[in-house]
Amino acid sequence: MADLPESNEWTEGIYQFETSDPVLGGPEGIDNLQGKQLANRTKWLKDQIAKIVEGATSIGKAVQLQTARALEFKGAATGTGNFDGSADTEITLTLANSGVTAGSYPKVTVNAKGIVTGGAALAAGDLPEGVTAPQFDNDTTLATTAFAKRMGVEWANFNTVSVSSVLGLGSVGGVVSVASATAVNITLPPTASVLHGGAILLLCAGDGAATLLASAGDLLTNAAGITVPIVLGKGDSALLTKVTGEWRLVLGSTALKHSAAFAGVLGSSGRQRLPNGMLMQWVSVATPTTQGASTSFSWPIAFDNALNAVSFAPDFTVAGYGYLTLAVVNRNKTGAQLLNNGLSATLGSVVATTIIGIGY
Repeated sequence: MADLPESNEWTEGIYQFETSDPVLGGPEGIDNLQGKQLANRTKWLKDQIAKIVEGATSIGKAVQLQTARALEFKGAATGTGNFDGSADTEITLTLANSGVTAGSYPKVTVNAKGIVTGGAALAAGDLPEGVTAPQFDNDTTLATTAFAKRMGVEWANFNTVSVSSVLGLGSVGGVVSVASATAVNITLPPTASVLHGGAILLLCAGDGAATLLASAGDLLTNAAGITVPIVLGKGDSALLTKVTGEWRLVLGSTALKHSAAFAGVLGSSGRQRLPNGMLMQWVSVATPTTQGASTSFSWPIAFDNALNAVSFAPDFTVAGYGYLTLAVVNRNKTGAQLLNNGLSATLGSVVATTIIGIGY
């Protein structure tokens, strides 16, 4: 005996046998039609239930739970609320105490969940090693001792050069010793790349003079801001600092010649002031060549208080031996006279007489 074939479909309506229907079996027989229709419905229903069980088909959702449910959070945070499905539920969580006393701590311990679990004061080993900022940095971050040293609180380095050189920015804040047997030129770094107040100390340790040069567009000036040549001889020093567009000579032996205390004028007539106030002056005067003649002269500048001493040195040749007696008379703070007191020699060429006066 065979089973009726089944189709996975919902058959609309169930056939009603009529009195006129013959008795006919088999898969397509009229007597099996109702069974086939019911079997199809059963197979279809079974398939739908299987899909729901397997999750392939979602079922209708309830609008509201018959009994509201309590939601409760425990652990690092606590909170409760009721939910019955009719609306969203908002639950306020309260963070549990970590066990740390409330307060401010420079050092804290944090667990894997980001919760502070401990606090303490800093120990020496907790301080990180500082980061040295770039040279000429000018912000408000803390400076390391290495940065302070490089900025000239103490000299950052000591370098020696023996040939003409162009100094780099690394020389700023350091000492450069020029040690050459012959004259050399030392070009300073461009001021545009140096902060105000950056300094370089130069020393001359060789027999050759060291002439300082400024980079293009820069100037070399004395402490008064006046452009001057700067040449270091053996044993000389020059401390220069950067101001806008110039390297200014502020200290060192080479700075003395540009100060009022050491002011001087060079030449056949000139003067030199000493730090203690003494003033030495010299003039070149025409030598009077006949007895009784005199040549009046003035000092380059008037002495402040008095003329203390005078010396002179005539420059001439003799065609016939004899004597020539000269004297400086009528001496005062502004000038004097060179007097010929007597002459027996026959003079050849006569150049001049250099007269030196010392006063204050």
